[in-house]
Amino acid sequence: MPCAATFFGAGLVYGAFSIAFQIPNLFRRLFGEGALSAASIPIFATVLTRDGRDSATLFASRLLTLLVVVLAGIALIGEVVLVVLRVTLPDSERTRLTLLLTAIMAPYVIIVCTIAVMGGLLNVLHSFALPTVAPIVLNVSMIIATVVGTTVWRHNDQAAITLLAGSVMLGGVLQLVMQLRGLRSRGLPVRVELTTRDANVRRVLRTMGPMTLGLAAVQVNTLADTLIAAACVPNPGAPAILFYAQRMYQFPLGVFAIAYAVVLFPTLSARAAADEMGAFRRTLAGGSTW
Repeated sequence: MPCAATFFGAGLVYGAFSIAFQIPNLFRRLFGEGALSAASIPIFATVLTRDGRDSATLFASRLLTLLVVVLAGIALIGEVVLVVLRVTLPDSERTRLTLLLTAIMAPYVIIVCTIAVMGGLLNVLHSFALPTVAPIVLNVSMIIATVVGTTVWRHNDQAAITLLAGSVMLGGVLQLVMQLRGLRSRGLPVRVELTTRDANVRRVLRTMGPMTLGLAAVQVNTLADTLIAAACVPNPGAPAILFYAQRMYQFPLGVFAIAYAVVLFPTLSARAAADEMGAFRRTLAGGSTW
C-alpha cells in the first residue's frame, strides 16, 4: 500500500484499481478465507484423523476441484457482465479504466479463493510458514510492477496501473504453484476429482451457507461504500482514499487477530476430531497450540 500511494497517489487511476481489486477480494473473504475455510478445516481435520491421509487427499481434491469449477463459472459470467456494462454505462475515463482492470483481475477470483483453502489445509497439516510467506510473493510482484510501470510509462499512469493489474494475476499463479508444491511435500498430492456426491463435500457446502450470509453483510457493505464514494463524491480519488483508510484499520487485524486465529483454529479442529475435549477446552481457554 505505501508503494502504491507513493507512485500513484489518490487520484482517478488508483481509484479505478481499488474498485477492481476489491471484487476478487470480496470473494476471497467470503469463500476463501471466510465461510469455505471455516467449514472445510474441521471436516478435513476429522477425515485426516479418523480415515487417514488417502481419504483426506481425496476429500481435498474433490473440494478444490468443485471450487475451481464453480469459481470459473462465476468469473466467466462476470466477464460477460463487464462487457454489458461497458456498452450500457455512460462512457467516461474512469468507467473504461475500472471495467478494464476488473476484466484483467476477474480470473484472480479463482486463484485467490483456491489459495486460501489450500492454506487452511496446510495449517491442519501443521504447515504455517508457506501459507504465511505465499502472500509476500503477490506483494513483491505488485511492488515490482508498480516501480517498473511508473518508470517505463512515466507520463502514462493508465498503462502503469494496467501492468499492476497484470502483476496481480502473475503473483496469484506463483502463489498457487507454491501451495500445490507445499501440499505435495506434506503428503497431500491433490488432483482433479470432480464430483458432487461426496458426503463430506456436501457437509462443507451445507455448513458454509449460513456463514456466507453472515459474512456477506460486511463484505458487500465494504464494496458498496467504495461504489458510493465513486458515484457520489466529486473527487475522482475518493475510492482510493477510502481504500487506503480500510487498509490502515485492517492492519492490526491482519497482523495479530488473523495470525492468532490461523494457528488456533486448525488446532481446535484437530482436538475436536480426535475427541480430546479436555485438550480442546485448555487450548481454547489458554490460546495454546502446544
